[in-house]
Amino acid sequence: MGHLVESRPIGTEPFDTFIILSSNDHSLLFFTQSFAKLSGFHPSLVPSLIPISAIWVENLDIQRRVPFDRYEIYQFKQKTSLCNENVWVEDLIHELRTTSLAIDLGAHILGENEQSAPFLLQKLLRASHRQKISTLIASDFLQLLNSPPLISPTSLAKVLINGLSHSPAADQVKFSFASSIETNFIEHINPVIWCNFHFLANFFTTLLSWLETEPITLEMEVINPVSVLISLDISPNSLSKIQGFSLIPHYLHYITAYFNGRSWMTLTSIRILFPLVLSVLNVENSYKFPQVYTK
Repeated sequence: MGHLVESRPIGTEPFDTFIILSSNDHSLLFFTQSFAKLSGFHPSLVPSLIPISAIWVENLDIQRRVPFDRYEIYQFKQKTSLCNENVWVEDLIHELRTTSLAIDLGAHILGENEQSAPFLLQKLLRASHRQKISTLIASDFLQLLNSPPLISPTSLAKVLINGLSHSPAADQVKFSFASSIETNFIEHINPVIWCNFHFLANFFTTLLSWLETEPITLEMEVINPVSVLISLDISPNSLSKIQGFSLIPHYLHYITAYFNGRSWMTLTSIRILFPLVLSVLNVENSYKFPQVYTK
């Protein structure tokens, strides 16, 4: 059996470009968002449906191959942050300045004209909420640039529960756990991924805080032995608001790529896919999931 305990385990560095293949038939089981961008794949593509001939991109150089039990992990030399940091800065400055000016102007008008209070109050509340989210995103972005968090094997369930517990949207969220593979396999597994616990929990708190009063179904699903999918199902109206707020899509794609996952949006959901830590699948296997079911 191969091991992932070399000088730098694959998946422990931000924006790692790697894929996981089955040793039996060499079918693709997982690819990172960095690999998706460099190869031209859309993040939502189902790996098993991608022909093996399409995987080997001419301009990608293999850095190393790591055999692991039933899998083969290929790491590539090329990396991409998937984000123009200048665009981040411009968007952050725009959001923080615009919402601050809106709050200041609204408060000034409200003080002079009490008859417009109900209408202006709603405007002020929306501007205040938008500024709060922008500030949270700005703080995360600055932390990643100035003091990158340590990445280690982490219970994804605990990350999600912690993120939920600190979100004002917690009462609107229905959380569940599912598996697309054998039940007897999943009963003894607590999905573990490479990430930073506090940073990723804050990430989910921020996403849920943006949706605040919207009903949400959050599902964590092990879709194959090497990856786990997180689905946030919400209304199309809520998703259109997110897509119209440029910082949120930037934030979603950048953070998931930072921790070597993939993310995309459908008409009714946000999807985030992370690779499992293959060498420590049974870490904290006694953890109890809320509202657990399998399918």
